[in-house]
Amino acid sequence: MRIAIVDDLEEDRQALAQMLGRYFAHTHGRVELCLYESAQTLLAEFSPDRFQMILLDIYMENMDGMEAARLIRQRDVFCQLIFTTTSTDHAVESYNVAASYYLLKPVQERKLWQVLNLCLGQRMLDQRAIEIMVNRMPVRILLRRIIYAEAERNAVRIHTAGEEMLTYLSFASFCALICDDPRFLQCYKGCVVNLDCVSAVAGDDFVMCTGQRVPIRKKDGSKLKAMYLNYKLSGIRREFEQ
Repeated sequence: MRIAIVDDLEEDRQALAQMLGRYFAHTHGRVELCLYESAQTLLAEFSPDRFQMILLDIYMENMDGMEAARLIRQRDVFCQLIFTTTSTDHAVESYNVAASYYLLKPVQERKLWQVLNLCLGQRMLDQRAIEIMVNRMPVRILLRRIIYAEAERNAVRIHTAGEEMLTYLSFASFCALICDDPRFLQCYKGCVVNLDCVSAVAGDDFVMCTGQRVPIRKKDGSKLKAMYLNYKLSGIRREFEQ
């Protein structure tokens, strides 16, 4: 596992590196740590799938962590982002870039370990996959890569970050494959969205992390928007209850 630590304070970078080192030594996990003194130095080396997790300070000179996170999300929607900062001012905003957690400085080792446990548990969930037929060939697709899926006549079109796939499966049968996954919400007849990939609600649309807009069923739009907000806020509540 490769983790980046981005902080303009050397003392804070080293403190996080030491805590991470102790955590992975305790759990017998393998980790490669990459330390950066600015967001620009990180982005100069960044590429999709290069890092599985990034610990990112928000208040830095030239480019702050929130701006860097937006640029990261344009290129990689799956890397886990953990913000570290001295203020709670950006806690809700952090969920617009699908941040996993938001840690207040000085970061407590006990708190960081709890967050790492939850993040690694999420990574296990992220390994869940389904097998579908595409062009008469079996294709295994990770559920986390599905941004949204919609019925198309007698088939289902699956939208991922890099491509679209058409599988000749009824929409009901497709939903049965993912029905026990809390990330997916049916936003109108014949369409499900991955709530982890929703970055905002704009009017009667979900705005996905790729910029695509998916309409929300008007009949019970308020209920669906509330379900999305509760899903996002449950992460915030869980974080601050630790």
